[in-house]
Amino acid sequence: MEPRTRVSQCGLSPQDSREVLPAFFIEFRELFLSATPNGRLAKGAPPLTPNSGIVDFYTGTSPDHRGRYLREILDSPDGELERVHDYIQWLFPLAERSGFNVNAPMLDGQTIREFHSRPDLQRNLRASFLRMLAFYGLEIIESHPPLVRRAPFFKDRAGNWLKPSNHNHLRVTRILKSLRILGLEREATAFFDCLADIYNEQATQSTPCISGETFRFWQSAVHDE
Repeated sequence: MEPRTRVSQCGLSPQDSREVLPAFFIEFRELFLSATPNGRLAKGAPPLTPNSGIVDFYTGTSPDHRGRYLREILDSPDGELERVHDYIQWLFPLAERSGFNVNAPMLDGQTIREFHSRPDLQRNLRASFLRMLAFYGLEIIESHPPLVRRAPFFKDRAGNWLKPSNHNHLRVTRILKSLRILGLEREATAFFDCLADIYNEQATQSTPCISGETFRFWQSAVHDE
């Protein structure tokens, strides 16, 4: 008998791109029960320090450089996630300075260790990953190992990013690398495998929407080449 799997209902419905499926956000908001009702820093909490910026953002106790809290970003409709470009560096931080968003924090060894050792940070990072999967029209099967596949609304969402030289291709590179560095290697691999399937399908087209150079960047991001 094959093991039972569960599809994460975490993204947007195909009928209304602004509507977020409730099961995902019920689970996600439970992670913020220890915060104050408005999501601000609780009284008596330790002050923000340079090394805790990403951690505080990911626990929901401090905002990003524009005053946005994690759950506010994850609640954003697809149109806003496409239009705004300075949140992705907070959702998926790297050790390198962003050339686009100089206000985004960078990973250091202490922060990486925090993410590897704390289940709450792992859960919230995974919530960000699931939100972006839905943005791209993908979904995850909660099997062992996990499997990422095209969601029923893939065609509707793919038109937003599956096109030559699209800026989302750079976002995907960042997501893959950040997931791997911060301890979600299995999710990064599952995401890459799904992308590889899409890339191989595109390679048969007269004008592929994903270039060979882009795919090599994805390979390097997930395999640490």
